Amino acid sequence: MKKVNILNYGTLKHNTINKILSEQVLDYIEQMPVIYSSVLTMYLVCKNKVSDISNILDIPYKTVESRLYRGKQLLNERFEDLNL
Repeated sequence: MKKVNILNYGTLKHNTINKILSEQVLDYIEQMPVIYSSVLTMYLVCKNKVSDISNILDIPYKTVESRLYRGKQLLNERFEDLNL
């Protein structure tokens, strides 16, 4: 008889919480000013490198880094109350 790998309740609960948090993060990114949301989306969601984002948006590398830094700060401020 084959063993069947069944998700336990803890794993299912953890995955559900992660999905909800991911949706909340994406919703909040969409509410940010476009200079931060575009860079964060390209970096976090699309997995683009900073240099690629710089080329795509035709802005300096350091500007991309600054916007990523500030965007991440905004995310941290928004979700720091969750104690994750």
